[in-house]
Amino acid sequence: MTETVASNLLEYYKSNRFNPVLIPLENEEQWRSHLAKRCNLYEKHLGIPMVLLNGRSVLEFGPNSGENALVLAKFGANLTLVEPNEQVIPRIEAIFDQFGLTGRIKIINSRLEDFDTNEVYDMVIAEGFLSTLDHREDALRRIGNYVSPGSFGVISFNDLHGGFLEMLRRLVLFRACNLSGVHSVHGQRSLAIAKSLYFDDFARLPASRNFESWWKDTLVNPFYHSKYLWSYLDVLPILAEVGADFHSSSPMWSTFKHYTWYKKLDDPCDRLEKIRANWHSELPYFLTGMGPTVIGFAPSDDVIIQLERLMQEMSELTRTEKFSGLCPAPPQLLLSYLKAYPDVEFNRFSTELAQLFKALNASKAEDLIQAYRSTVLLKQMWGTPYHYLCFQKLL
Repeated sequence: MTETVASNLLEYYKSNRFNPVLIPLENEEQWRSHLAKRCNLYEKHLGIPMVLLNGRSVLEFGPNSGENALVLAKFGANLTLVEPNEQVIPRIEAIFDQFGLTGRIKIINSRLEDFDTNEVYDMVIAEGFLSTLDHREDALRRIGNYVSPGSFGVISFNDLHGGFLEMLRRLVLFRACNLSGVHSVHGQRSLAIAKSLYFDDFARLPASRNFESWWKDTLVNPFYHSKYLWSYLDVLPILAEVGADFHSSSPMWSTFKHYTWYKKLDDPCDRLEKIRANWHSELPYFLTGMGPTVIGFAPSDDVIIQLERLMQEMSELTRTEKFSGLCPAPPQLLLSYLKAYPDVEFNRFSTELAQLFKALNASKAEDLIQAYRSTVLLKQMWGTPYHYLCFQKLL
């Protein structure tokens, strides 16, 4: 198994004949499980009751093989699916036929960048790929402009700060492969090392995909790189440009609307500033996935800058077929912030993190693997690498 050189994420999937999120729907149990998870996302996290989709127009970019779109159609939505990968279109057609919902979809084989229409829609969706586009800011503006006033858009992206632990796991794998004499991280030896590091803990997650898919899509994917990751601090100002406002997210991290009276209305600019301040206070949650126990213990800007530089450095070290360069220095500002956080769990995380960075300089792969597996908190944490953002177009 070797990687075929690709110029973008779509080509990576197509050339490797790889569907990163294939969801099996072969029996009633699988369908009910998938339906429950998607309803939980839309209703409990994003605050959109599914029954309100009945008869509504939905535009989805990059639906992949269509399992998520199928849920919307089941609730009566009329879908326009814009999918650039022709390899998955037969699967879309097959599952919609299986559920008797063929009349609910129109499929267009096109990239988002090439799609053009004067229509606006009750909901516009782009999951998973948006942040990897070369001109992602323009693409997000286009999505916002396709949303009708008062209606919603939903995007998802790999988060720059929430992806810290996934990037660190990627770095540990590349370094372990390097110490083991593995010449390509895309082969079976790399997969075996990844399993020795992460399989047991991954198996405890309520994941929709298997370990090998996660390995290929995250740990060795050349497009899992800091320049393809995104942040709310980047996305929200772009949405504001097209008259859209933050509505909700999954994970549900925002608390800026809590404890306020509904008659107290904020100017959109004030809301944006409140979200920024709220985001800073929630950094410990983004990093670890553990809910913060202290309100307002925000990191300094220097801590954020160091974290972002570290993400870039780890990305560059894992950009090619094998680990290249010197191991990164421990992020002392970040470690000190976590050590000073008034909660013993975050203090322990800081200690384990420092020990793992030290172990990256081990001379044997076995020592590095053992150092990772001997952590208690860190190996159980997954951060918040993947986020859904729901925005509302202002009237």
